[in-house]
Amino acid sequence: FVIGIGSALVAGLFQFGGDLYPMMGIVAVFMIGQALEGMVLTPLLVVCVFFGASEPLIPVLAIPLFIAGIGSMFVSLKPFGAYKRALTA
Repeated sequence: FVIGIGSALVAGLFQFGGDLYPMMGIVAVFMIGQALEGMVLTPLLVVCVFFGASEPLIPVLAIPLFIAGIGSMFVSLKPFGAYKRALTA
């Protein structure tokens, strides 16, 4: 957690020049992510692995989620390019 938020804050410092609101946004995204992981994802996986299905959740969803992630990365490249051009213009 510390390495992730630290590197994100350093990147945000270079990107936004130390402006307060983007830094607060970076911290908020990390806080929401940690809360979701701790309160939703981890209990769901523990229940599925130890008390539930015969097949754990991770192997069943790993490949489809990986493919969806790669696909969404390619879909988001063009809008990100427009966003970057708008920021630098």
